[in-house]
Amino acid sequence: MLINDNYFSEIAFIQNNGNINFIFQLAFCLVLAFTFYSTTFAQWVSNPKTNSKLVVDTNDPINISSVKDFNGGAFIFWQDKKEKSGSQVYFIHVDAQGKVTFRADGKNISASKSEKKLPVAAESLPNTALVAWKNMGKRGALFAQRVSNNGSYLWKNEGLKLTDTSFSVSDYSVSSDKIGNVYVSYLARNFGINSNYCIEFRKITSDGNFYSDSVTIISSSTNRKSSTSVIPDNLGGAFIYWLENANNKTLLFLQHVNEKGNLDWGQKPIQISDESYNVINYTAKVFTPSNSYVAWQFAKNNKDIFHQLVNSKGKLLWGDDGKPVTNQNGNQINPNAFAGDSTIFISWTNDFKKGQNIYVQKFNRQGNPLWKKGGVPVINLKGAQFGQRIIPANKSGIILSWIDRRQDSSRANIYSQKIGSSGEKIWDSLGVATATHYNSPKSYLSLLPDNNSGAIAIFKESRDGKNNIYSQRVFDTGTFASQIIGFDTQLISDSVKISWYSANEQSESVYNIERAFQPDSENASWEIINTVRSKNKTGSKYYEVFDHPGFAGTIYYKVVGNKPGGETQTSDVKRVIYLKNDSKVTIAQNTPNPFSDSTSISFFLPKKEKIKIEFYDGHLEKIDEMEKTFPAGENSIPFSANKLEPGIYFYRFKAGKFIDVKKMVVTKQING
Repeated sequence: MLINDNYFSEIAFIQNNGNINFIFQLAFCLVLAFTFYSTTFAQWVSNPKTNSKLVVDTNDPINISSVKDFNGGAFIFWQDKKEKSGSQVYFIHVDAQGKVTFRADGKNISASKSEKKLPVAAESLPNTALVAWKNMGKRGALFAQRVSNNGSYLWKNEGLKLTDTSFSVSDYSVSSDKIGNVYVSYLARNFGINSNYCIEFRKITSDGNFYSDSVTIISSSTNRKSSTSVIPDNLGGAFIYWLENANNKTLLFLQHVNEKGNLDWGQKPIQISDESYNVINYTAKVFTPSNSYVAWQFAKNNKDIFHQLVNSKGKLLWGDDGKPVTNQNGNQINPNAFAGDSTIFISWTNDFKKGQNIYVQKFNRQGNPLWKKGGVPVINLKGAQFGQRIIPANKSGIILSWIDRRQDSSRANIYSQKIGSSGEKIWDSLGVATATHYNSPKSYLSLLPDNNSGAIAIFKESRDGKNNIYSQRVFDTGTFASQIIGFDTQLISDSVKISWYSANEQSESVYNIERAFQPDSENASWEIINTVRSKNKTGSKYYEVFDHPGFAGTIYYKVVGNKPGGETQTSDVKRVIYLKNDSKVTIAQNTPNPFSDSTSISFFLPKKEKIKIEFYDGHLEKIDEMEKTFPAGENSIPFSANKLEPGIYFYRFKAGKFIDVKKMVVTKQING
């Protein structure tokens, strides 16, 4: 249902007949529900000092994870304690324009009211995502859910229950193959002193049905296990990794499950790491069907990183012990990798002489380095650079983002860099400052591709004592501006001047100028009123067009740019109060709206007229009114928030037989 001011005009008419309480309350509830739960506040911004705030009404989000939707947007999952029932798991979806597509405060991952913790997310089919979590009721069973970009549950409303409560689940991994099959591995242990540690496996169809009623036991022993990871082989089977304490060492093991859910290598898994050293952590990826790539960090005299390629037959393709990633001095930590069609990119942090810097290397199928010996320095500065994330930028390059503590910053910032096919830096040599809000701690960094050779960084940050989830899109040029910047509208006599600049314009771009005559831009029905074509080969350009509206009132404008290849980019929406040459009473939307201090209400009278304006709060109580005679023509009156609480308010305008009702939003005033 679309709620517009015509709807409220009808309500105002009924209100005159004595039904104010019922009708007005109904209108208020509908507006409140639509505004808070459907209106979205996030959109990519061009200022890395502010970034885009993705979620409203959080308490202290933790265990944040993000996955791509394959259309330039992202799903974000997190754990929060904002409800009385305790910790819950929430999610939102952000489209390619940075706009949240449903509830800006996030939606609970399940209809169940039980306490939920520790979400683990995975990408899935386009416009869907997967997440697994622990339901803390009755000893903590493991659940999973598939969700869509409109906020719908695609499996059972309570989620799909993966385990019973006769044993504890302490670690789990979820993933999906290209046709939507879902794979889950988890660590289970019976409640008891001497019970076994078991790595178990389930395969699920895309619509939420188990392939088999029975659980596949990957490994079971009294050896302590942890950190399981399931990697689909895209042939219906999966590689399952885990760490296990054996012979007083923490070792990396691997097993393969075929498309029928059976163990391919018998009961004995493959030991990946050398048994002389402790594995600290690892990262694993699929590398072409039937092969899996894994890199692990271990400790001997120094911390080092080795990597290995394994096929579905269990053959170690790079020797029994794998190959070293680099021969640099110091500690090599935090391996992060991406496996392409024919090459592998891996980044790591080099910790040497009280400094931390980030390196990256490209390897071929044989495990041979293709770039500078020892790796290419992504950033090499005094201070600490760490926690990097890596994604593909295109077929030959990569993008990295990382946490950065340089000498001039008391708290960490986030920087990004694009590396080309030959290991060259594409963006600024010192990195692109991606999140630089001063002196605010940042964590839970994730990096996703934007489908246009750029990236989306998502992270947690504390600002003014409030923790929240923020994001920043970095375009393929290393800038934050979209193709359309500086969009503006201006009243000039009886016309509206519409102007904008293009940034990073491609040849044969097309710009559609769109107009809407509605009470607010969220509900607007847009029409194309003009089209401008660019014949520039590259570069930037200034554009302007003029519109002569045939009606008066609140008019919205935007420009939609269409690049070759199908990508579209939309400007901000501009509102114009157009009250020119109208023979009817016209009341415009207050501006600014939302507002924290004061706003202005403009209207047009065809003749001298007494007008009456009544103001109502969210409880439908009248808070103010005014009655005054105004001359014919354009007029305006101010309205002060006057220490009003933030929320939704209404004003009812009456001039003769004309009645209209509009809503306005008061926000929290920001001091200093």
